[in-house]
Amino acid sequence: MHSLGKTTAATADCHLLQLTQSQQLKNNEPQDTVYLSKELKKFHRFSYTLVIRLRLVKRGTEPIARCDTWIVALPNLTNSKKIEKKRNNWSKLERNSAWIDQCTSLVHRDIVFEAQLLNFVGSYIDCHLLSPGKKDWVLPLLYSTMKRFPLKKQRQLRGLHYRVIETRLVPTSYQDKMIDLYSASDLLNYLKIGADAYDLVQCGHDGVCTTKEFVMEESRSHCFLTTCGASKTVLTMIILCHTGGRNLEEFMLREGSPYAVRLRDKVVVEGARVAKDALRFAALGIYRNSLWDVFSVMLPDTPHNLLSEANNFDELRKITCLTPLDYSNKELSNLLEDEDLKTDWKLFCSSMKEDPLFQPSWSFPPITSSNFGLYTFFLKPDDVFLIFKVMQDDGRLLEGTIMSKDTLESGDTRDRVESAQLFFVNFYLHYIWNGL
Repeated sequence: MHSLGKTTAATADCHLLQLTQSQQLKNNEPQDTVYLSKELKKFHRFSYTLVIRLRLVKRGTEPIARCDTWIVALPNLTNSKKIEKKRNNWSKLERNSAWIDQCTSLVHRDIVFEAQLLNFVGSYIDCHLLSPGKKDWVLPLLYSTMKRFPLKKQRQLRGLHYRVIETRLVPTSYQDKMIDLYSASDLLNYLKIGADAYDLVQCGHDGVCTTKEFVMEESRSHCFLTTCGASKTVLTMIILCHTGGRNLEEFMLREGSPYAVRLRDKVVVEGARVAKDALRFAALGIYRNSLWDVFSVMLPDTPHNLLSEANNFDELRKITCLTPLDYSNKELSNLLEDEDLKTDWKLFCSSMKEDPLFQPSWSFPPITSSNFGLYTFFLKPDDVFLIFKVMQDDGRLLEGTIMSKDTLESGDTRDRVESAQLFFVNFYLHYIWNGL
């Protein structure tokens, strides 16, 4: 059975026809069509079949889902000759027409076409959320669906397997100090840019969606975040919930509480939690980038508070990726562990400060009772920092690290780290050669 029609076909005991197809028209406009059939009762040597076509079409600039139905009368082949002889029997034709009218009334009583349409939209989004040419249509399709089927109307539909829930989201309501630093629009813009880093997918120009579903009881849902008009403080959260056969309006007891809540409310609360995690990820990313720019752009001879800058750099180290300088490089490890070189790392760092390749550079001497200082150098070609923790009394190297924005599994970070190691080794060997 075609995946797009699984949920739809299950409604009203309809069957998926082999005509079901999924194709893509010009300009990345999705034109997905599902054909369903249902056998009706036989009458007067004819077999009657209901055919339903569910499809996505474009109306103006927005995509909409459309439902078309036909009742097809097929003669029994064994009686085809008799029917041919009595072709002009108008009374039989009238009875057949009356029967078709009766079938139409029965079909509208037994099958809720609005539910079929909404199920089709939900299954379409489930199938095409990650499709490059179609994910841009997801949010417009959800908006057009909510206009036609607001939540109040959804509650009245029989055989509905999906719910579309819309609510306003105010990031400051989380009372999270990090989230409160930035506007809702800034947080959403960051999520759109860094969607891949947080299991999100950008939907069009105005929104993002979680690629992983969250589960509440038997239901599973996707959470969408998008703009709320021109507001910079409020976002719109849309939840597409596959109910799993559950009635979202039923009440349930909360764990450890004597009060019951609707299952729908529990889904919304869980969606808000998922949204909070995404927004906090965005806030940390913006904060990290702002600190990164301070130490990768600002010249160290500009007026600054050393204690404040040391604290800020310590904050930056906590929210970035720190990789050992000799990571996955045995030759470099042997070079750093060679005691015969007797390298004074304080003098080495002073020499690195003279090289424009490792600029800007920062030195943070011991501020507390510790007896080590931090020497950091920005390597612009690779957009990473080289950090050396050096004992102040004897110049020994305690630790060498490479600081990058992302983890080694993200993008080309591993290549940047290997390139930074090569730059360091070349400079270090040149420094040793000059000291001989």
